[in-house]
Amino acid sequence: MPAAGLVVGIAVGAVAVSTYQHGQERERRRVEAEKTAAEAARQTRQREFVAAFASAAPRPAWWDEVQTPYRVDNVGDLLSAWQGYPHTPEGERQFFKAAYEGIVDHPDDEHVVATAIDLLHWVERGYPHRLPLARFGYEHYFRHNRRTDNCVNCMVGDTTQSLALNLSALYLEAGRPYDALQVSRRLIDERGQEISPYKLAETWSQLAWAYWRKGERDEALRVVREGIERYGATVRGVELRNTLEAFEREQALTTR
Repeated sequence: MPAAGLVVGIAVGAVAVSTYQHGQERERRRVEAEKTAAEAARQTRQREFVAAFASAAPRPAWWDEVQTPYRVDNVGDLLSAWQGYPHTPEGERQFFKAAYEGIVDHPDDEHVVATAIDLLHWVERGYPHRLPLARFGYEHYFRHNRRTDNCVNCMVGDTTQSLALNLSALYLEAGRPYDALQVSRRLIDERGQEISPYKLAETWSQLAWAYWRKGERDEALRVVREGIERYGATVRGVELRNTLEAFEREQALTTR
């Protein structure tokens, strides 16, 4: 090849290499910019979530007085703390603080957050924000699919069922049977096929109580009897039968 042609070939090759490298660098910068933007958006969502959670469920007044030995970074940590905390007022507060911190530290882990909100319902009964906490969990995790690994009898809607049951119970305590009824009815209608039968026994019992407290006693009796037909053979079927017996006793007293 003549010298001039060789020089031209080298120049063309150099330009091609430079163009390729420039294109690669531009693509790398684009990818990095997208990653940076996605991370910034994720952090913003987390901050907004934590702020909304803290608004619904402020830290209790005793917060700074309690030191917790537990740290919650995943569902395993949470369940270990749940199984191991002392069943004393101090122990309940230790678990409450650990679960609360787990939510704040891992707001993007819906398994931790949904499960923690469910479990917080059962400790520190004097916490004054139990209803808004339960409502927050129900509203944010109604579509949550729980993990079913290592749980033969679990179904993906079981955690949502617990969140709904907690909220419905608190509505009844607050004298709001219509709201309690709506929560249970929606759960059955929209997620009933994804919930374990024994848990549906709890929900049907709760639904019957909502009708009873609302004054619709015939409907309450119909619901609890249908619940017994459907789920009376499950391990929680006794709850349905107890509910029916309670209705019949109260009805007998009012008709004397």
